[in-house]
Formats: sequence, structure tokens, C-alpha cells
Amino acid sequence: MKNLPLYKTPTNFLCPACNQPCHIIALDDSFSYSGTHCTAGQAGIHYPSDYGSSVTDCCEADVPDAEMDEPDYYDYGD
Repeated sequence: MKNLPLYKTPTNFLCPACNQPCHIIALDDSFSYSGTHCTAGQAGIHYPSDYGSSVTDCCEADVPDAEMDEPDYYDYGD
């Protein structure tokens, strides 16, 4: 399982989509899949290309210029 980064949320940050106060979080859009004939019986976890990107916790609106809180902590995994 991959680790998610932590992002800093500026004071009084407002969501770019709904204009409400919120926090910046890492997007966790991974999902598990069971082993089938398509995966040769191997179950696993799929990590989309936007996994871990910075989004708001209310609308999942993109926050492309978000600053990571602990940049050395992020583990891109295998």
C-alpha cells in the first residue's frame, strides 16, 4: 500500500469550487480488485495516476499549487 502525502492548508483557505472553508488533503482514489481470469487470479490494488494529488476535503476540487507538509515522507511505492 502506498503512503499518502500530507499537505499544508493555509489559514482561511477557501475551496475553489464551493468557496467554503476547508482543508487540503491527498486524494485517495485507489481501489482493490479481486483475482479474476483477467488478472490471472491475482488480486491487488489499483492506484490511478492522480492518486495522492492535492484536493479539497469538501468537493475534491484540485489544488495544484498546494505545498506538501512533509515532502520527505511521501513514498511513491513500487
